[in-house]
Amino acid sequence: MDKETKQDLVAILVDTYYGWQEPRKAFYNSARNLVRRKIEDLPLRVPEDKREDKAYLKRYVDSNLEALLEEIAGQELDEVERKYLDGFIDSGKALKEQEKKVQSLMEDFLTGFPEWTWLQDIRGISRVLAVNLIRYFDINRAKHVSSFWKVAGLHVVDGVSPRRRRGEKLDYNPAARTLMWKVADSFIKQRTEPYRGVYDVEKERQLGRVYPVGELAGRFNGYKKDDTKLLRGHAHNRALRYMEKLFLRDYYLKLCEIYGREVDEPYSARFHEAKR
Repeated sequence: MDKETKQDLVAILVDTYYGWQEPRKAFYNSARNLVRRKIEDLPLRVPEDKREDKAYLKRYVDSNLEALLEEIAGQELDEVERKYLDGFIDSGKALKEQEKKVQSLMEDFLTGFPEWTWLQDIRGISRVLAVNLIRYFDINRAKHVSSFWKVAGLHVVDGVSPRRRRGEKLDYNPAARTLMWKVADSFIKQRTEPYRGVYDVEKERQLGRVYPVGELAGRFNGYKKDDTKLLRGHAHNRALRYMEKLFLRDYYLKLCEIYGREVDEPYSARFHEAKR
């Protein structure tokens, strides 16, 4: 089986995985909502403000739902509530089993790609992220690492990141862009080195830059005319992009090594010193 055929099959597996994942999330979310409202004695149909309390989030994770059912066993549940609560959880379990089966198939396919040996040693790169990296970043279609950056929308247009404009065709793959955001988010949460360290240093560098009066307001939304420093969210996004580009550079170089591709010198050295 050639590599292109393998990539097509992996793409099917990934789509199948997400196909099982979304309804599983929906079932568990429905069960979680009912369980939590019963425990906290909240009306079922009244909207409430979004909560970000970590203890709250941890208490109601999927794996705790069955135990929480015991907590509300002494409360009165009408026949419909009990039927649908049990159904939500049973359906969620069944869908989760299907997810696991697809993940196992993914791992079988990943063993056929030499790059998996490198990817699996990077903290934060799951099987799902790995198969998507293989899916969207093909060394046979990339003459330079900048080709990978462009696929993920990490290039610049008129000095800024590319943006969607009505009526204009995108010059990058939005799914690859979302994938790289997920990779970066995983690196932040897992504190994956050297990438998390690169992010921290770059964020501080961006926060410390001083711009001429009026430049930020003229180039970006959300700034006042007198602002001379980046907003924290803007600095965060720039640092994420920097980290994503660094990872893609490393991935590109590893693929060149594995598949015997020559590398242009500008992309094989001194990326850290680039100033954007």
